[in-house]
Amino acid sequence: MSWQKGARLLGTARLRALVAATLVAFVLISVQPPTPAAAASPADRVVAIALAQRGDPWVYGATGPRAFDCSGLVHYAFARAGQLKAIGNGRYRSGSALLRWARAHHLTTSRGHRGDVAVWGNGSHVGIYLGNGKVVSTLVSGVRVTTVHALTTRFTTYIRTGLSGGSVTVAAAKKASPSSNAAKILAAAKAKVVARRIVTTDALNLRKDARTSSGVRDVLRKGTTLGVLRSTKDRAGRTWYRVLAGRHVGWVAGWHTRATR
Repeated sequence: MSWQKGARLLGTARLRALVAATLVAFVLISVQPPTPAAAASPADRVVAIALAQRGDPWVYGATGPRAFDCSGLVHYAFARAGQLKAIGNGRYRSGSALLRWARAHHLTTSRGHRGDVAVWGNGSHVGIYLGNGKVVSTLVSGVRVTTVHALTTRFTTYIRTGLSGGSVTVAAAKKASPSSNAAKILAAAKAKVVARRIVTTDALNLRKDARTSSGVRDVLRKGTTLGVLRSTKDRAGRTWYRVLAGRHVGWVAGWHTRATR
């Protein structure tokens, strides 16, 4: 075999080896997992879940997954994101009750951060702050994105969740000391307790007045002990009790309670 033919064969072998090596490298690169993207922040997860519900209808008392009222959307988004602790562990199922809890823990602020809860009308409406002056909330027309001041109800405050960072968080917040006036009111109420009853339903509304359409002051858990101050009957003949529940005084539906033994 001449040296020219040998050189050609050697060149062909080298070319084949180069092609094979290139193919192997391509396969190895293509099967490597992509570089993981930065994990979304807790605030981003809450916002993403809430935004995914846009267009869903408003239904009173609904908490998802296909229909919501305003507080239902907030609870749903925080629960799905695993962040219920940021809004009182999900105990406060009305906007007004959530606002009272937040104020007692120094968590309200005039400046919103992404993932905070926006409050209008002292709790009559709530939503989730997106940033840049925008919020997502459940209106009568359904779940929508609007600006904070687009609603006819006057804006009240933000509830600071701490999910987007910052110095104020639920874990670090300190309880507010009740004012001397509030302390006197509570002391007077305790002195007027005439009996005690226990909540028998999973969640019982503590209302401002003795009727089911009245505003909600707080939501009471099953097993909560109530100090009864007095009772009354509604138009249907049902018994309502004015009670002391923790730091709040209000009315509860008597048929969802029982006397203590």
